[in-house]
Amino acid sequence: MKRVLAALVLTSACSSTTPPAAPAPIQSACAFGALAHPGRVFAFADAGAPVTPATRCSRFVLYDTGSFELQYGTGAVYPGSYRQSGAALDLQWVGQSVAGAWHADATLVADTLSVHYNAIMQLTDFEDAVYARAS
Repeated sequence: MKRVLAALVLTSACSSTTPPAAPAPIQSACAFGALAHPGRVFAFADAGAPVTPATRCSRFVLYDTGSFELQYGTGAVYPGSYRQSGAALDLQWVGQSVAGAWHADATLVADTLSVHYNAIMQLTDFEDAVYARAS
């Protein structure tokens, strides 16, 4: 009797014509405020490797004044200044660690900003990533 009941349950489950419900959309925790000054916004696009949720919810703002901010959806902001020469950007951070100065190099090609942190920043959990122009 148990085998017959199990077969009926399995048969009815397999012959269901109702498609499975679509998963609920994932709500983005990325919430950023308005820009402090006129500038260009670049939102996380890719890292080429798995990265933390914090990096996936980050953006760079290159202000027209020569300053920038790396902003996280959690509200953390890391400011600095940049110099641009052609496609190359030299990012100098206000922050640093006891190991030394924070620094990153970036390349801006069309609407894509690729950021590479120095070893000190990488050891402080900053992750190299690519950002796409958002505004």
